[in-house]
Amino acid sequence: MRRRLTLLLAMLVVLSLVVALPAAAKKPAPNLSGPMNIVFDPPDGVCGPDISWYGTVELDGVPYGMTFESKPPSVFAGMTQHYWEEFTIYDGEFDEFPTQCPSGSIVLQGDLSGIGRFANGKITEHGIVTEANDPFEDWDGRRMHADGLVAVDTNGDPTGFKGTIRFN
Repeated sequence: MRRRLTLLLAMLVVLSLVVALPAAAKKPAPNLSGPMNIVFDPPDGVCGPDISWYGTVELDGVPYGMTFESKPPSVFAGMTQHYWEEFTIYDGEFDEFPTQCPSGSIVLQGDLSGIGRFANGKITEHGIVTEANDPFEDWDGRRMHADGLVAVDTNGDPTGFKGTIRFN
């Protein structure tokens, strides 16, 4: 009986170590966030028909380039638009008005769904990181949240987006 109890206790100790080791694995900070300054790119614009928005995002004080590729269908319900996009964050900063579509090494990429409200110009987006590379390789599978305001011209057409992005 004593031998069985010792064996059971030993197994419990080993099991508790096995459960505790993944918890001790390296995890990124609880949040990664920063401001976004994004420009609207019409279908005949610099980036062609696939990229609808491009610009700069700052993460941990470092500027990165960012693009958004629209994924149909976009659904309109009154003064609200529901949409789906793929976001890509590149190593290196983009010029505000480049003559060619920005590119570079992908550091973060993912899918998102968003809601645009025409009445007040607010956008809210939620997504998930599907690809993460240096220096953000620990962020793969993490959630993305963004919100901000869309700027429009005198015709009501979008010109840009300023907001905040957060990964957690």
